[in-house]
Amino acid sequence: MTELSFSIDKTSSFQVDTLSPWGGDFFSDSFLDQSKISDISNVEISGGKAILQSDEGGYKSSGYLVSVQIAPADLINWESFSFNDNEPSGTQLTYQILYFDGVNWVLIPDSDLPGNSVGFSVSPVDLSSLDVSSYPKIKLKANFSTTNNSFTPSLFDWQVSWKNSQPTPIPNTTFHLQGEKIIGKTSEEEPVYKFSDDFTSDSNGHIDISNLEWDSYTFSVNPATGLDLKDTEPSPQPISLSPDTTLQVKLYLQAQNSLLLTVKDTETGEPIFAASCRLYKQDLSFDKTQYTDHQGKTYFIPLESGTYILEVQAEGYEDKSDTFSISGDKTKIISLDRVE
Repeated sequence: MTELSFSIDKTSSFQVDTLSPWGGDFFSDSFLDQSKISDISNVEISGGKAILQSDEGGYKSSGYLVSVQIAPADLINWESFSFNDNEPSGTQLTYQILYFDGVNWVLIPDSDLPGNSVGFSVSPVDLSSLDVSSYPKIKLKANFSTTNNSFTPSLFDWQVSWKNSQPTPIPNTTFHLQGEKIIGKTSEEEPVYKFSDDFTSDSNGHIDISNLEWDSYTFSVNPATGLDLKDTEPSPQPISLSPDTTLQVKLYLQAQNSLLLTVKDTETGEPIFAASCRLYKQDLSFDKTQYTDHQGKTYFIPLESGTYILEVQAEGYEDKSDTFSISGDKTKIISLDRVE
């Protein structure tokens, strides 16, 4: 006589999110009002732009404005500062970055941000080398000047982007899930697991996996995908799943190169939902289209380093395209103009 035993219990499920361990955000101002300005002199906000004040003799010869404090939560590092302006002949706009030294808001020294004392005139400005422990918060300053009081420079919008520690969903990500229970061995004496299967998260980086037996499970990612499973929550693996349980699991993934894209309305600065974002290489060795979420974001990962073309479309907005290089984890903000 042979004795056998078995267990019967209710099944369980995993609610899995595929995420990057970092995210991105930005500050922007399209100058519809003065709500994002902390200091202003001889400059006025008019019709969605900042210009020099005028009187009977024409425009003032110089002026400036300073943004409100920009102090991101969970800041990992600053990314870039960009602006959109117009400088007629005889006029000039330069930009500087300020920090709080404990007493006053002063210029970040050139030793940490070369060219800041003279002012920047070419967009974008790379801020990634700034030490966030020394510069956890900043302000932007625009300096207006003209040598012809019949003309004024115009600032239409500016923005600063940064990386933070808020995870970003990674859509359409394939991973492997395997339990520890073994039902036998192969002819090569390799174990045959009772549960072992591949799954792919949806366009929001989420998937529900139901009808699972109680067991200890391990999540993994095929290195051939270019992704690396950095961590899980809960941790460590294997993750125990009890009977009649729904357990939330977060998979934190990374790659050598990636792009976190944000699409926003030029005028209002609000994120644009469901914008079509096509990212491809000229030789079409990579060609992928994704759609932005409710935060106006979409995340392309993994990528090879190189030059890419980006085409963005959204209903009610003018199409926009751009060419740029990707190396490492990159963030980019695209502003779309409404169709008039």
